[in-house]
Order: sequence, then C-alpha cells, then structure tokens
Amino acid sequence: MESNWEYRATEWSPSDVIVSLKHNGMLNVMSMDSELKVTSHQIDNKSKIEQRGQAVLWNREFQIIPEQFLNAEPDGLEIDTKTVLKPGIYLCYKGKHRQHLFQSVFVQAEQISRKHPNLLFVWHHEGILYVLCFKNGNFVFGNLFKASDLQEAIYFALSAAQDTEIHRSEFVIFTDAQMDFIEDFQAKLNKLELNTEVMKYDWLYPQFLTSPFRHLSYYLQKMPGLSVPEDY
Repeated sequence: MESNWEYRATEWSPSDVIVSLKHNGMLNVMSMDSELKVTSHQIDNKSKIEQRGQAVLWNREFQIIPEQFLNAEPDGLEIDTKTVLKPGIYLCYKGKHRQHLFQSVFVQAEQISRKHPNLLFVWHHEGILYVLCFKNGNFVFGNLFKASDLQEAIYFALSAAQDTEIHRSEFVIFTDAQMDFIEDFQAKLNKLELNTEVMKYDWLYPQFLTSPFRHLSYYLQKMPGLSVPEDY
C-alpha cells in the first residue's frame, strides 16, 4: 500500500482549520472549512508539508477521571491537560493543551453503542491499543495499552470485556485498524468462537476510501468539532 497521499478540493482555502497527526515517520494533515468538510488531505514526510496546524496526540497515555476526582493526583502519570469526554467525565494526560485522538474514537464508539448497548470497541495502530467498553449503553471502561503482539492485544481487549462483565450477556466487538491486524485479530477470535465487526467509514471526500491510514484520518477529521483541552 502506498503511504503518501494528497487530496485537494477546488474550494480549498489557506484560512481553513488544519489538524495534523504524526505517525509512521510522516505527517497526516487535514484542512477543513467551517462546516468540517475536508478541503485537503496530505500524508507525507514532514519536510514536504508546510502548513501543519494543530497537532493531535494519539500514543500518549491517559487517564479517564470523573469530575469529582479531578483534584486528585493520579498515580504514575504526569498530567497537565484535561478535556471533556462527556458530561462529568474527563480525559486527562500530558499534552500541553493538544487534543488526543482518543476523544474522537470515544465519540464513534459511543455512537455505535446506541445500536449495540453491550459493546467492546478496539482500535489499534503500531502497537497502541484503545479499548472501550459500553454496558447497557453506558460507558464503563476506556484505556490505552501498549501491545507488543497480537496475543497481548487479544488479552487486553477480552480482559476488559470480562472485568466489566459485558461478556455475561450478548455483546458485540467492533475493530478499527489496518486490515492485516483486523484479519489476524479475527482469526484469533474465531478460535474462541467470537466475531468482530469492522468499522465502515463515511466518504469524507470523493477518494477517501482509497487513501491509506483511514483508521487514523477518519478520526482526525472530527477533532476540530470536539472539546478544547484546558489546564488540569
């Protein structure tokens, strides 16, 4: 798969909002108009990209903290930034006011949970694993794990399902990652008589579904519409 990518709409403007994500030694940069319609999308070496906009984190560890515990000092993690995930629940991390991609993944998973109230949502890229659990439509677990291999990814995901007890009734697994990971993940789940559904993306622009790293870009596009980080 070709890693470099460029799309530019005819209505592109230098005044559009720009967000960027650093991964695989490249920058993934999107610009959007005031209605969050994608006007340009570029994936290339950072030396070839002039306008980078607001950087978004994706592999930075975090804690999810209820509002009533915000003043507590979290164990083992330095925090300087907080942002609202949903009313009463904050995503907290060291980010110097940069947004975190987990915000966008959370919004997508929560939307899916309206149709599948018992949900295990798994997102993966380059050994970074987001695991989210919804029980009876309520968000009950979210975390970032560093998985050294597929076996660890399976362990972290299914342990979360067991710890939250969503496995005690019928639940649905959704996975979003590069296709080779999804295929291997599915093969492992088949041996456990489990199955995963795969994320289906909206067309963010005409050629989007042929672009690389859609499991990153799809969430990057949503970032300007999400909560702005503030001091912890």
